[in-house]
Amino acid sequence: MTEVNVPLLRKALEHITAHPEEWDQTQWAQQTSCGTACCVAGHVALMTGHEIDFGRVDVYSEMVTHTTTGRYIEDVARYELGLTSDQSRILFDEMNRLPTLWAYAKHLSNGEITAPPEVSA
Repeated sequence: MTEVNVPLLRKALEHITAHPEEWDQTQWAQQTSCGTACCVAGHVALMTGHEIDFGRVDVYSEMVTHTTTGRYIEDVARYELGLTSDQSRILFDEMNRLPTLWAYAKHLSNGEITAPPEVSA
């Protein structure tokens, strides 16, 4: 059993809520004309000091998938957040919208994380 890093998960969700232009749940990480946009896993990787390898693209999906250390963004974020494979699969799902992320974070944190009023279901 792992211990979920509640402060880090909260920090990532607060950041993407405050900066929606930097969030794209369908991409691990991407460079845009305005900077970088990432899914929640990409934000966790960046917030914990990892760098994204924008030169390394998955041959099947054509998405950026690695950090500069060669580790998958998903694996880095799962480790930093203290999640199981199943938990990370659910949290990092590309279909998640902001209210869903907050609701799942509440579940993962046993109620310690709650959505701010501006996030509606």
